[in-house]
Amino acid sequence: AAIVATIYNNERSAAPVAVSVPEPDRQLELVEEEPVFTPTLRASVVVVEEEPVPVVEEEPVVVVEEPAVVETQDEPVVEEEVVESAVAEAIKVTTEAAPLDPVGLGRQLGGADGDPHFKTWKNEHFEYHGQCDMVLVKDPNFANGLGIDIHIRTKLVRYWSYIQAVTIRIGNDIIELSGSSAEFDPEVHYWFNYEYQDEVETMAGFPVTLFNKKTKSHKTSVTIDLSSISPGQKIIVKTFKEFLKVDFREPSAKAFGNVVGMLGDFNTGKTLSRDGATVIDDFTDLGHEWQVLPADG
Repeated sequence: AAIVATIYNNERSAAPVAVSVPEPDRQLELVEEEPVFTPTLRASVVVVEEEPVPVVEEEPVVVVEEPAVVETQDEPVVEEEVVESAVAEAIKVTTEAAPLDPVGLGRQLGGADGDPHFKTWKNEHFEYHGQCDMVLVKDPNFANGLGIDIHIRTKLVRYWSYIQAVTIRIGNDIIELSGSSAEFDPEVHYWFNYEYQDEVETMAGFPVTLFNKKTKSHKTSVTIDLSSISPGQKIIVKTFKEFLKVDFREPSAKAFGNVVGMLGDFNTGKTLSRDGATVIDDFTDLGHEWQVLPADG
């Protein structure tokens, strides 16, 4: 900066002259400031080194199955004659002996059930699928001349059929039964002497029992007790929904020894034609042979 001084000359009227006088050199003093130390907090970090977890390798479990030891015994040598004798005895048991009834109602021989399956009087099974009325059992001399006829009606469903209705005549009394397709049906559907659900206690002098299990499967039964002819002898007709079944319990030659029909000859088990002599081994032909004719009533 310049120092301005006013110099007056002799002439007061003269204007002041500004003279620039150099300012003496000034030395700038550098004052070194002492550094200010600001204390800072340092967090001490403690590094903890984790020990490595040792890896334990599991040894594979080896299951060694011990071979099963089957003790074998030397089969005895059986002579051919003994084998043939045993086979013949087994055939005799299966064809001649009647199976025991599981509910204790007596042995069962012969009958028809389901869709439909037939059993001869020797318990040989066969099937016939058609839609017609057939003679199951017929004997005009049954029970000292009362006579018996049992007819079944089959209904065809696609490629198979089932027993839809059963009619039994003994003497002058007739009872007809059918099943039911209803989801729940508590009734026993029968006609006695052409009257629907007419009161029935006996049939040609033989006691009759009606039973209804009252289930959704519509299980009913009608039992005709023939014990007056032979002890324990019964004819039982059962229903399962629309299906019917005919059973003969403890049948005897005294009662059924002369019957003919789909069940064959009682004494020999042969499936005979109406002439009583010709054996029919084709069961389709047998069914055609025993279709109900006008003469069968």
